[in-house]
Amino acid sequence: MMMHGPCGLVNRDAPCMQDLEISPSGIFNKDNICLKKFPKVFNEATYFDKDGFVHYRRRNSGISIDKGICNLDNGYIVPYNRTLCLRFHAHINVEWCGWTILIKYLFKYISKGSDRIAARIPKPLGSSSSTNAERSSNIDEIQNFVDTRFICHHEAAWRIYNFLIHYREPAVQILSVHLEDMQLVTFRSNQRLQSVVRNPASKKTTLTEWLIYNRDSADGRHLTEWKKAVS
Repeated sequence: MMMHGPCGLVNRDAPCMQDLEISPSGIFNKDNICLKKFPKVFNEATYFDKDGFVHYRRRNSGISIDKGICNLDNGYIVPYNRTLCLRFHAHINVEWCGWTILIKYLFKYISKGSDRIAARIPKPLGSSSSTNAERSSNIDEIQNFVDTRFICHHEAAWRIYNFLIHYREPAVQILSVHLEDMQLVTFRSNQRLQSVVRNPASKKTTLTEWLIYNRDSADGRHLTEWKKAVS
């Protein structure tokens, strides 16, 4: 259940042998490279490389099996959990994630969003065959165009109960760093410049409000990391 392949020269049509290069002769993936980097090299111990990827211990036990026309050894075994495989009798890829890039990896997948579809309704809902001719001239194509997305029932229930999708703890606010009275002021084109200059709220930034807060309250005065970074 957990053997990769066969791929490479013996099976160039495998999913992992995707097109890497298009040559004039029409040869794809001319180097016959597996995108999953199988077979893996044998290792006596698990270690992380300089890019943060884990390389598991793979013993050269000399044990191999036949899969199709190929003989596969430990270099073709996909990382797995023995208990899960025996319990569900299925292909279950389990890998150990113990690197700082894990945070970026998880947040990336959380923020990907759901699958989206664009649907078009050819006729108004509830119309019958007898009224199609009458309504055909009144179809609103813009109204009948639906831009929607799909979410699974688990996420739907989570959102119905208003559970948090994600949050940051503690909350971090980036300050707008600028010199005194040199902050960026934004305004609309139809606003008068005099009214903008006279409006105290237009001069407020995250930095000015942070300084004012620290002047009046001692709650955040222990946060000195930002001051050290600026100095």
